[in-house]
Amino acid sequence: MTAAFAAGMLIFLPMSVSAQEAAPAVPAEEGLTEEEQAETMGTRTEEAQDIIFVGDSRFVQMKNAAGENPYRWIARGSQGYEWFSREAVPQIDAAVQEGTKILINFGVNDVANEEAYAELVNRKAGEWEEKGAEVYYSSVNPVEDGRYVTEEKVEEFNQKLQEDLSPEVEWIDSFSWLVEDGYTLTDGLHFSKGTYQKLYAFYLDQMLEES
Repeated sequence: MTAAFAAGMLIFLPMSVSAQEAAPAVPAEEGLTEEEQAETMGTRTEEAQDIIFVGDSRFVQMKNAAGENPYRWIARGSQGYEWFSREAVPQIDAAVQEGTKILINFGVNDVANEEAYAELVNRKAGEWEEKGAEVYYSSVNPVEDGRYVTEEKVEEFNQKLQEDLSPEVEWIDSFSWLVEDGYTLTDGLHFSKGTYQKLYAFYLDQMLEES
């Protein structure tokens, strides 16, 4: 999706959403305190694991919110399928090795490309897994309805993609987790620092629970 998407999404006011209902708009929460962050993340970020986070601006901002960490990040703002296939996949190819965990999160900028994502991820996952990697795809997470994307379109994308992905690609339903746990959007698309920190810890728990 072009930069027009980001511009269109920035017209929204901050909002917090809790389980089952939308709350009135509130200012974006600050990041978690050091104590809260330690309690939320536990020791996960200290584990020596080869994890690659691959995504769009939401992963760019999550990396910033997470602070110093031992993982690899292949992410760029306002990107979708074309950048993923042309730029990100070759970088993953070069980095993947035995024990690598790859977490992919694209689609919010181009929900119409669900079939293309499924085809490419299924094909590449087979190659990466032959090298000893594990592949995860995270659901596109909640948005505020806007000109270019709506919550309904996001849910349709998630449902179709989960059905079309190979069983070898592990699906992480972060959308439902956020709806249940609560989250804050700062502009209709991007989350507050505290939400990103909680989501980062959730992803690590999902990928490292069997490690």
